[in-house]
Amino acid sequence: TPPPYTKSLTWSNIKSAHCLLFANSANALWAFSINSEVHRSGTF
Repeated sequence: TPPPYTKSLTWSNIKSAHCLLFANSANALWAFSINSEVHRSGTF
């Protein structure tokens, strides 16, 4: 079994990657809704 510090390091990496993924998808969702609004108003 790997030493505990390796395990916790991997876990924190996974958690930070999750946060990054969540932030990216939130940004994508936000950009998509902005584009939809613009498209609806006929400016696009």
